[in-house]
Amino acid sequence: MLWLLLKTIGLVYVVRRIRTVLQARSFGPDVVKIYPFLSPMHPLGFIFPDLRFFRVVGFHWKERASLYEGNALRTIVFVPLLMGEPFVFTGNIDAFYNNLALNSDWIKADNPALREFGDNVVTSIGQTWKRHRRITAPAFNQDTYQNVWDTTAWVYREMMDKNGWRGVAETSTFNINEATHKVAIFLVTIVGFNIPMNWTEPKRNADGRLSTQSMILTIAGSLMQRGLLPRWVFKLPFQKFREMEEAFSTFEEFMVARIEARETEIERLRATGSDEELGETLKDVFGRLVHARMADGKSSMSDREIIGNCFAFAFAGHETSANALAALLGLLALYPDEQEWVYKSIVDTVGDKEMTFEDYDHLDGVLACLYEGLRLFPVAWLLAQVSGQDTVLSLSIGKRERKEVCPSSRGDDVFDRHCRTSL
Repeated sequence: MLWLLLKTIGLVYVVRRIRTVLQARSFGPDVVKIYPFLSPMHPLGFIFPDLRFFRVVGFHWKERASLYEGNALRTIVFVPLLMGEPFVFTGNIDAFYNNLALNSDWIKADNPALREFGDNVVTSIGQTWKRHRRITAPAFNQDTYQNVWDTTAWVYREMMDKNGWRGVAETSTFNINEATHKVAIFLVTIVGFNIPMNWTEPKRNADGRLSTQSMILTIAGSLMQRGLLPRWVFKLPFQKFREMEEAFSTFEEFMVARIEARETEIERLRATGSDEELGETLKDVFGRLVHARMADGKSSMSDREIIGNCFAFAFAGHETSANALAALLGLLALYPDEQEWVYKSIVDTVGDKEMTFEDYDHLDGVLACLYEGLRLFPVAWLLAQVSGQDTVLSLSIGKRERKEVCPSSRGDDVFDRHCRTSL
């Protein structure tokens, strides 16, 4: 009986895989198709090393110069033979227009890592996204940007002093990526949550609980694993998994307590002034979201939505910011002439006075360097979309009118690849 059951399951599996492969024929003869054993975007692609016979997550960056070589449509359909669903990889400009157009048939792919604590403006779609955006958008204003400037200056001074870098001619070799990640996570944590942070802090408090810094840094370093692995894995007797579980559970408890404390503070301020004055008082993003939740009507938010939005802003934003800074500083170190040029542009703009927020709009040289760093090493070089309904993906070849149509069923994945361009 068991043998018959196993044979039946095996037969169904083989038939489904054959059906998947045959369906790929509908993409047309001019669309390049690759038949790997496993999908590179499968969870196992985040675990296995990069092998010649198995592309893993990140292959599109490593092969950015050759992936579409000789491919007129700049599109590849990956059809996994053993596990995973087919998906389309494209750098075709028509695909971008298709996917990003208003009321497009394509929607954001699910991102479980950023939905860890609740739905938010990054992960939601449709009317839910509109509601989240309407509530969160006012939190990003001139006061917030001033806060970002002031906090960045404080974090920079803290880093220089605690690492002993101030006033010295040279320092020992250090990992610039670690430094920029720590700067970025401090910045978004302080500005986003109004959580005080110290550059040097013990891993655990006197009561044995994770310190705030350790909790935040552990979460920042384990988002991918948390989003991909089932919850029971974090209960296994391995220290790394248990530390991740402790960090995420501690963060949720921490945020719930902060929501309660902030509501009490808002109620006290409401009793002494108007809502307009209160809105000016609450400068951080977290405070504005709590204030919106306490308001009536369309601006109501649940605890999980508040935590989810703050979580997404902090932990989705810190990675891109940190990598952009690391690329910029690395390139300036490699090209001292350009480093001297941007230094002189800052001196010409600011002079010998302390820089202020009002100088920000005039630092054109710094902005130009940042843009060039992002062009050479884009921090967001992949956009994942899913077809929200049965549709087609139209592709053009150069400037010609001929189109190749890729039929896509609801739930199919497409990845728009942002490539480095040389002008």
